Amino acid sequence: MSMVGVASGFSTARFTFGSVNLLSGLDFVAVMIGIFAVGEVLHQIRRGGEKPIRARFKDLLVTKEELTRSAPAATRGTVLGFAVVSFPAPEPLWPHSSPTAWRSR
Repeated sequence: MSMVGVASGFSTARFTFGSVNLLSGLDFVAVMIGIFAVGEVLHQIRRGGEKPIRARFKDLLVTKEELTRSAPAATRGTVLGFAVVSFPAPEPLWPHSSPTAWRSR
């Protein structure tokens, strides 16, 4: 992976095969995703596909029991989120929100 692109010491193209797109090298994240994807595809081919989950629309809706069980957590998150957002941030974190920043524009 580090061999593709321009050699840093000599400024010569390595393993680009005449393609301008390969001069900058290969993106590490894209290569890692590709390697894991190939492995996953080979694993799925060997194991076989899973049966799809069949669910009715009625089964996907939230029930009253689920709403009552999740209400305390939703309320707690709402109150804490409002409390955190209500306090002003320290000056160094948001320099563009200071009055002097607005006057300089």
